[in-house]
This record gives sequence, C-alpha cells and structure tokens, in this order.
Amino acid sequence: MKPADVKHIALMQLKAIGDTLMCEPSIAAIRREYPKAEITFITSDVAYEILRYHPGIDRFIIWGKKTPLFPYLGFLRRLRKPLYDILIDFHKNPRSHQFALLIRARRKISFRSARRNIGYDVLLPDYDLDTYVPIEKLRLANHILSQPASLTIPKVYYSEVHRQAANAIFAKQGISNSDIVMIVSPVSKVSKRLWKPPHFARLCDFILQNYPVKIIFTWGPGEKHLVEEVKRLMQEASPEIDYKIDSLHTLAAMYEKADLWVGNDSGPRHLAIGAGLPTFTPFGHFWHRHWTPPDTDIHVCVEPDNRDPKLAGDRIDTLSSEKVVSACKLWLDAMISRINK
Repeated sequence: MKPADVKHIALMQLKAIGDTLMCEPSIAAIRREYPKAEITFITSDVAYEILRYHPGIDRFIIWGKKTPLFPYLGFLRRLRKPLYDILIDFHKNPRSHQFALLIRARRKISFRSARRNIGYDVLLPDYDLDTYVPIEKLRLANHILSQPASLTIPKVYYSEVHRQAANAIFAKQGISNSDIVMIVSPVSKVSKRLWKPPHFARLCDFILQNYPVKIIFTWGPGEKHLVEEVKRLMQEASPEIDYKIDSLHTLAAMYEKADLWVGNDSGPRHLAIGAGLPTFTPFGHFWHRHWTPPDTDIHVCVEPDNRDPKLAGDRIDTLSSEKVVSACKLWLDAMISRINK
C-alpha cells in the first residue's frame, strides 16, 4: 500500500501509562511515513494524558474501564464508524482483541500469542522480554514503513503552561541554575515494584551526606504518603513537599529541568528516560532490560541476587540497602563527574 493511498490509520494501546508511552517512537515513525494520513489513537482514559499533546496524533478514541452502558455503546459506535486502511494493535490483550474484531480496517497488524489471534491479517512473533519495549513495538510499525525506523527514546510533549508550573516548583524549592538537581520518586502503584520507604530514606541520607545535589521529591495521585514516610525516616534535613504536581505533563517538565533521577520501577521512570535524565532504579523483577534503553551506561538497574522465578513478585523485598547504596555510589560518581565536565 503506497503512502499516498493511506488515508486513515488506527493505532491501539489500552494498557497503562508506561506501555502507552512506549508507542511514541512508532507514532513518530508512522507520521513521518504518512504525513497526510489521519492518525487515530485508541487508548484508555488513564493513558490518554501521556500522549495528549503528541503532534503526530490527529484524533483520540478513549475507552474508560468504568464507563456506564450508554456512553460505552457510543464508544463502540465510534470504533465502528470509520473504515481504516491500517490498524495496529500494539499490545494484544483480551480487551484490545475484542475491539480489533469490531474495528473495520483493510489490514490489521499485531503480535502473535497463544490465544487471541483471530481477526488479524498480519501477526508478528510475540514480545521478547529481554528487548527494550519500543524496539518491539517498532517491529509492528516497520511492517508499514518503506524503511525500518531507528530507535528513538519515547518523548513526552507538553505545553508552556506545564513548563511554567515546573519553573514555579523549582523556584519555591530555591533551586538555581547552578544546582545539580536529583529527582527522587520512591513511589509505585504496584507493590512488587515498591522498594520500601526505610530503604529510600537511608539512600537519600547517603546521597545528601556525600554528594553536592539538591533533592526534589515527586509522586502521583494517592502516593504522597510514601514520600512523607521517606521524609519522616530520614536523618538528614529533607526538602519540603508543599507543592502540587497537577499533571503528568508538569512532571515531565520538572524532569527536563533536573539532572538525575532515582526511583522505583514505574511510569515516571519512563518520563525521566524520555527527558534524558540518567536513572537509577532498584528492580524487583527480572526483565529490567525490557524497560531500559539498550547499550547505555547512564540507566542503572539493581536487582536482588535471588534468581528464583517463583519469587518474582517478592524479590524486591530481598534487595538490601547495602547493595543499592553501593551501586548508587558507583553510578553517582560517574554521573557527577560527567555533569561537572
């Protein structure tokens, strides 16, 4: 199919913020190949915000998990109404498979799985959990590109309003342009990814005692109590948290103003990587390469020694403060040296 013949493209990713952000390099590559096509992105109400300002998307169709019956029927009608030239289902889960069966498209592309393969015209080999997610998603995009796209790091777009909000938070914290700013994000909505507040308190104390950095804490809705617990347990004077982070876009703008990022395996980590920050993360599961750009020394992941796959959900609790502090020292020595050059 020639680019000039492609008028309407649908892209679909229903899962969480991090998974949706991982589609961004594919969106950018498809937009470059099909500059005149209308690109519709079908996603969840939770993940919509992360791509809201993306210049490569013309239209969103938003699915809400708790949508009442009649609005949900309206959503299904919007899925059926256009005839797309191409549909790419980036992460074929049960819900997106159902939607893919309803969507009218001349060509439907996704990954092959043990189940849910009916209704697609092209099925590529399933995810490799040792490969960075955007590379895997680009395999789908490359199927409709004249030349394979090179990997770019997923980027978050935001407005001037969000930049000003980030500037105000930094000013309130007394941050100057000469300061080395470290974002600390000791939060996660998934318990098996949460390295506990006492560990983060010890790590923050170590950093403040040994490195010329200023810490700014960040958190998401319902997570501020974790930051408050870290602050309560710290021995060193901790920064105030009397500010409001009103959106993911303000968070992304804050990250672009900072120099370093430390935190749990979570969506904000992907924002930090997209902002170009070196990141340091205690990881509980085995597949940190699945969520980390390849061939880089600025993104360090520390995992427990225990390799028993039966304990994959509990391994984060076996990751000692001593091991993390030791690894963080090596990372910080290298990163501070680079910043000071």
